[in-house]
Amino acid sequence: MKLAVAGCSVSDYTKVDIVYGEIAAKEIGAEYLHLAAGGGSNDLAWRQIMQNIRSGDIRKNDIIVWQLTDPARTELPSRAASELLASGKQGFQDFGDNVIGTEMVSRWKIDSWQWQILSDDIALHKAYQNNVIDALGMERTLNYVISLKHVVKNYGIQLCMCWTTMGYPVINYNDRRAEYPVQITDITDFNLAVEWLPYKEWLEPRWYKFRLHDDDSTHFSKAGHVEVGRVLGKHLKKTFKL
Repeated sequence: MKLAVAGCSVSDYTKVDIVYGEIAAKEIGAEYLHLAAGGGSNDLAWRQIMQNIRSGDIRKNDIIVWQLTDPARTELPSRAASELLASGKQGFQDFGDNVIGTEMVSRWKIDSWQWQILSDDIALHKAYQNNVIDALGMERTLNYVISLKHVVKNYGIQLCMCWTTMGYPVINYNDRRAEYPVQITDITDFNLAVEWLPYKEWLEPRWYKFRLHDDDSTHFSKAGHVEVGRVLGKHLKKTFKL
């Protein structure tokens, strides 16, 4: 049995050497498959989940935990990086994702143009930021979740949706990310899979020890990953009767 965790930097090795997915996998006696990525989008998570199901790396009786992120995030094609990689240049895959062969995409989020290294990517990221709309990301995310629910049922795979960014549900994410509001008004819109909320009181000082640092209300410290992994493992055992 495998436990696959997909998501963004919240679930990734963001300045830590262990993630909650590893801890949860040990709790339930599963092999861990890491599909989270810093700056990742729901588009990237969906693509990686489906690639692993198609390849057979995620199969019957395995468990997928999907930590949703800002629905506006996406992937953008990078012809310049693709051409450089095809010509034998190395290192460009460190700034994006290799889809098939030498075809490269970059991870877009607000202000991601600031860390692109190729001028074409910088221009594309800026242009997309100037034209992005919430509704498209929300529509894509909803379609992914609906589709995945049916895919996993067909393959006998268990699915746990993690409706959270650092302990508060996505429904409240709008209040925490004022610079780019996420248009979710009713969590019943996503009433399609198992819901898991680790800590509803995450912003209270008593939980600061689980933050990467006091001013970072987005990422877990090592202690935070260990704690969340422990709680998630218990939740998976109870939910899926492991």
